[in-house]
Amino acid sequence: MKTWGNKEFWGLGSEFDPDWLLTDQQKQLRADLMDVCRTKIRPHAIQCDRNYQFPRQSVEDLAELGLMGLIIPKEFGGLGENHICAAMVVETLARYGCPSTAMIYTMHLASCSVILFRYHNNPHLQQLLTRITQEKLLGAVSASDPATGGHDWFPLSSKVKYLDKRTIQMLKFGSWTTSAGFADFYTIMTVSPEYNGNYSNLSMFVSYQDEIRASTDNWSALGMHGNQSGPIVVEGKFDLERMIGSPYDGKKDYIGESIIETNSSRSMTFLLAQSLDTVTKNAKNVGAVTEKMLYACGGSGYKTNLGLERLFRDGKAGCIMAPSNEVLRNLVGVAALTGFTSIDLWEESTNERIINREVRKMTAEEKVAMGQRLLDEAAQEQEGNIAKHPYQESDFDNPFNTAPPAVVREEVKTSDGILHKPALNPDSWTELALSTREDISDKTTSFVFSLPNTTDHTGCLPGQYVTLVLRYETQGIISNHFKALQPGDKVEFQGPCGGFEYVASQLDELILLASGGGVTPALQLIRSLVNSPADPTRFTLLYFSDTYEDILYRSELDGYAS
Repeated sequence: MKTWGNKEFWGLGSEFDPDWLLTDQQKQLRADLMDVCRTKIRPHAIQCDRNYQFPRQSVEDLAELGLMGLIIPKEFGGLGENHICAAMVVETLARYGCPSTAMIYTMHLASCSVILFRYHNNPHLQQLLTRITQEKLLGAVSASDPATGGHDWFPLSSKVKYLDKRTIQMLKFGSWTTSAGFADFYTIMTVSPEYNGNYSNLSMFVSYQDEIRASTDNWSALGMHGNQSGPIVVEGKFDLERMIGSPYDGKKDYIGESIIETNSSRSMTFLLAQSLDTVTKNAKNVGAVTEKMLYACGGSGYKTNLGLERLFRDGKAGCIMAPSNEVLRNLVGVAALTGFTSIDLWEESTNERIINREVRKMTAEEKVAMGQRLLDEAAQEQEGNIAKHPYQESDFDNPFNTAPPAVVREEVKTSDGILHKPALNPDSWTELALSTREDISDKTTSFVFSLPNTTDHTGCLPGQYVTLVLRYETQGIISNHFKALQPGDKVEFQGPCGGFEYVASQLDELILLASGGGVTPALQLIRSLVNSPADPTRFTLLYFSDTYEDILYRSELDGYAS
């Protein structure tokens, strides 16, 4: 009999559980976890869902059972359990406890499994495996990329290079990371050092909580309210011991793991489906089950106090996690129609069928133009001149740099005879004192810094610089520093960075798109246009904000509109 405290469990009994797959020790672990779910994790789940609260206490409750080291070998202090036990623990946690905590724990197991692939010859990773169990550390995985979305095997925005034989410099943007800022360590996927444009050349690294920048302040979703997914940035110089395996292992592990786990899952799924079909003649997924139960419970199920609507919302999370269901369906469809070789995950092969089909649509003139362009590009490549901007993949300090900055380096003498020198330099730091600060919303402050001399000019073109408006992030290092700044305090500046410059009277019309605090560079450009009557350029600003109250510089913008 399945128990719930000192009573019989009120849901499906143990006859529906595949207990024949579990050892007696694993069954006892499940019973202990169910009791923790009943007394601690399940009650806490309601609060986490309601308040978007990270379930830290629930994670600590798991750690008390030794579950942070569930799949870690016993030689490192872990439980050394197998894949079946890992699946059982995640299911038990999600079923009887908290889906958000189960998702967080799943990512923890994933991060541990990445380390376990290549820990054997790496003392740093071996020490980390020991620390996970001793210090009850929580792990997370970051593979997503803001430029490629659900295609998380394609880290287009990442940069890694060797500084010497033992040191690498890294810049990683992760657009969607569970436990962002809350996990103690992260296994992250990037391109390999010296990947030479081959995005299938992947590597894995480990980084720690104090080495990342994360923001979950805006985490608001249909379900999984507690898992605090958000963007992270990892940048800096790291010892090569942080690399999990050798360069290019990311792709091999990715493919190898996919083949092994997929075939294991197939066998497990077919065996389990056969057993379930024998008993129930049914095999519904979590979304279909929760939706059906919502209908069955009527108005009571629709209300929050029953808890069913929370499970319905949380159950939708799986379909959008990278790679999303839509991406996978597309890959399966392509493979079924044109063969597996046509799935070009890292854009390494050419689909001549599509090229020939598109070329047939072109006129003779268009074919000549394209042919000439291709011949020119081929000639450049044969000479070793790759059509790539010199700043691409090289500037780690300013990843948005796309061109050498156009700097006003000249000293300017005005009609009053005063000589104005440029204050800022893109190659060195200049110390500026804070003059004034003004709160323009509950989370945003505008800072005005004085130039070293009252006669100085900035040295920037319009559009290269912005009024320093900072939106505070809860876990932001810069945010916490600027919150404490008072007039007279000094900050070092460098710039301009280049790549975003406006030259007067070159355009008939300029359309600016912005949202939230991103309006500040657009506003700077608008101010320059308004104060330049000789510039005939027309401009339009399309600005999005969550609420009317959150519109920054609303009165100034209203004035320009009128």
